[in-house]
Amino acid sequence: MTSDHIKSNHSASSILECGDFCLTEKCSGFNYQSRKNETEINCQLTCFPTSSSLMTKDASWAFYQVEEYQ
Repeated sequence: MTSDHIKSNHSASSILECGDFCLTEKCSGFNYQSRKNETEINCQLTCFPTSSSLMTKDASWAFYQVEEYQ
């Protein structure tokens, strides 16, 4: 197994920040799935590099933990 993909853990104040990371990494597109837990929201983001040369077997993705304040 190769670690070509980018894996990061970050805390975001809102789900909107899930896409912000993708924009900073200059990704052409992004896909995210959100799971709502009792006290926090887990957002999984999948990033696709804009440059074809950066394309690898595993697409870059980042995992965000979003805390929801009730």
